[in-house]
Amino acid sequence: MSEPKDRFGNPMTIRCPLVDDELIPDDDCFLVSTVAEGMTPKICIEKRFYQKENFSEICLNCPNYRI
Repeated sequence: MSEPKDRFGNPMTIRCPLVDDELIPDDDCFLVSTVAEGMTPKICIEKRFYQKENFSEICLNCPNYRI
């Protein structure tokens, strides 16, 4: 079974290294990245995304990270 795609053919789910490569919605990925960048407070994301001590570094170095 293939992963769902949006109308432009982009994946709608991302394998997130912060949660052991679990598939997460791409909008969650974007929100987590804004927390990793310091633009959004941690309270806006689920605690499971920032359980790892160096979660910001992991997120910002992820191949799915959007600059």
